[in-house]
Amino acid sequence: MEEIISLRHKLRRLEMAHKSHLNPDSFTTLSQTRMALNRLFLDDVGRSLLCSRQRYYSRANKMDTPLARLLKPRPKFQAVTSIRDETGLLITTLTAIRDAFTRYFRSLYDHTPTHTPANEILCGEIRQYLADASLPSLPDSSLKPLSSPVTEEELHEALKSMKPHKAPGPDGFTYHYYKSHFGILGPQLLSMFNNLLDGGKLPADSLLASIALIPKPGKDKNLVGNYRPISLINTDLKLFTKILSKRLDLIMGTLIHPDQVGFIPDRQAYENTRRSADLLWLASSRNTPSLFLSLDAEKAFDKAEWPFLFTLLSHLGFPPPFVRAIQALYSRPTAQIIISGTDQLPFPIRNGTRQGCPLSPALFALFLEPLLQHLRKDPLIAGFRLGDQEYKLSAYADDILLSLQQPLSS
Repeated sequence: MEEIISLRHKLRRLEMAHKSHLNPDSFTTLSQTRMALNRLFLDDVGRSLLCSRQRYYSRANKMDTPLARLLKPRPKFQAVTSIRDETGLLITTLTAIRDAFTRYFRSLYDHTPTHTPANEILCGEIRQYLADASLPSLPDSSLKPLSSPVTEEELHEALKSMKPHKAPGPDGFTYHYYKSHFGILGPQLLSMFNNLLDGGKLPADSLLASIALIPKPGKDKNLVGNYRPISLINTDLKLFTKILSKRLDLIMGTLIHPDQVGFIPDRQAYENTRRSADLLWLASSRNTPSLFLSLDAEKAFDKAEWPFLFTLLSHLGFPPPFVRAIQALYSRPTAQIIISGTDQLPFPIRNGTRQGCPLSPALFALFLEPLLQHLRKDPLIAGFRLGDQEYKLSAYADDILLSLQQPLSS
């Protein structure tokens, strides 16, 4: 890099000199400098190609990210040019499209206004439901890592794991900005994050998110419900949630049953796929009456209710500082729909885990586990028995596959 920079400065000087005094000697020197610079660029490209070939060769027979990207390239950006409102009327003006999406998501993110942490009857029913599920609790050895103050090393690791030029939130600051000025911003971020663990609150502007709409493949793009809302959160909050997510990753395996493989460290989707294929073969070979039932909850992430989540965290034994930090993130958030060419209209959010937040997958796995545990425990729902093991369900986040025997009663 030093040689490239040196040659660029030299080339600039030679170009200016040649423009002032046109002669063969200066042109020869100029051409030689250009050739030397191009040779360095070609060497750099050659090294990159070699590394890329080696990477693809070493991972050629593995089902992971490179293969997935080759099989399913990123879709091209498609602007929303028309949409049907709740009456079925097709609208094409940008402002009306924005208003239709805003009305839909305002209703979706406040679908049960009476379900609040202050509703004692609701919270009592939740506590009873959780008690009946016989959920595991956190071991004492996990309490201190979850509630300890955020360290500079944790912050640096979280920042290093983020891509520098990912789309920022409403504040407009990217990870590149935070990486470039880490020496100045690091102490301020540590102070803010540790204040949240101590029960501090966030200003309303920090909790504002911009929602980018991604059309679901194979669905009618004129229906507002067929778009996936990706929340673009302010970068400083994403750093905090990334730190909490890394802490959660250390204990998720002890709280979540092996049936759930979605977003759990050291678990892969093919484990459940392989097991489901084996159970299908078993049912066919034994001629056993069976039912394989796939469940997919509509808008599952967006409908998760916060009283249930907060009560669940306390029931599982999460330390108060960690619970306070989660409550601060979900105290009074707002969102705004991004439609190019229109102004944003912020609206309040009162339920749901934000798609696009690093913490949301882990929180949703915890949120869903009591339901899955009730299904496992219910003696009237019969799964496949092999030895002393019963295989009743497989889950990848909110996608659940039930493998049932005695289908009429189950």
